[in-house]
Order: sequence, then structure tokens, then C-alpha cells
Amino acid sequence: MVRAYSKSVLEAIEASEIIEVEYYDVYNITFDYSDLKDIEREIRNSKLTIIQKDFGEKISYDLVSKNNRNIKEIFEKFHNKIKVNFKNKQVLKKIK
Repeated sequence: MVRAYSKSVLEAIEASEIIEVEYYDVYNITFDYSDLKDIEREIRNSKLTIIQKDFGEKISYDLVSKNNRNIKEIFEKFHNKIKVNFKNKQVLKKIK
């Protein structure tokens, strides 16, 4: 019976994958549908990662930056079109 358990544990370990994780600052941005194209372009150009999208009365994205840049600074030029809030720190799969 010990051999059977040992074999099962060994198989589980061999089948497992190591996932690198890191702490990231998560920001939430909220904006109107009319600004979607400009916001999406800025997200791409700034190499941000969207971790959640919500399409309600307004669009809301949760974003992280690979190098933990201050996302508020990135969206300063949209100051009256977008609402940016620090949400929390989260442990997420490392962004490559």
C-alpha cells in the first residue's frame, strides 16, 4: 500500500507545474463606451494587462502593470474622461 501511495505522489509531482507569482498593484479604471478605442490604445501602448472587464452602464477594467508602474500617471491625459482608483495588491501569475 505504501508503494501505491508513493507512486501516486510521484506521478502527481511529475504532472505538476511550477507557476511563478508576484505581487501587483491592481487599479480599476472606469470610462464611457465612447472612449473605449482611445483607452484600449493606451493600454496596449503602455503594455498594461487587463485582469478583469465589466461592461455595465460604463466600462470598468481592473489593470496591472508588468513593472508595477503607477497606472494613475499613465491615464493623466484622460483626467476628465476616466476614473482611476487603486484597488488592492494581489498575488498573480507573473506577467511576462
